[in-house]
Amino acid sequence: MDLGLLQADVAQLFGVDKASVLNWERGKTAPEVRYYPAIIAFLRYNPLPPAGDAFGERLKAARRERGLSWKRLAKELGVWETTVRDWENGTHRPTARRRRRLTKFLNLRFAGRGRR
Repeated sequence: MDLGLLQADVAQLFGVDKASVLNWERGKTAPEVRYYPAIIAFLRYNPLPPAGDAFGERLKAARRERGLSWKRLAKELGVWETTVRDWENGTHRPTARRRRRLTKFLNLRFAGRGRR
């Protein structure tokens, strides 16, 4: 509103229909993760909840900020999609090799030693 843009204008910026923007605004639906980088750039701040200290929370925040689905990140890392989900929900931790790859790919910092 501050920019004088209509929902149709915002929809066009993101490549979605006006109903999507309306539903996002009303909290009826959430944008797909692939739209997060554009939304963050448009708003000039990150509206997503801040990550906590837990590894899984930091991984999830980094993945979402980059607009990556579990499937896409898994493909980039050469692991199963369920592996990424397990890392995020704290069921498992990545191996030392995967941590190095994640650090490079998502610029994450890791606390602790090489526990799996």
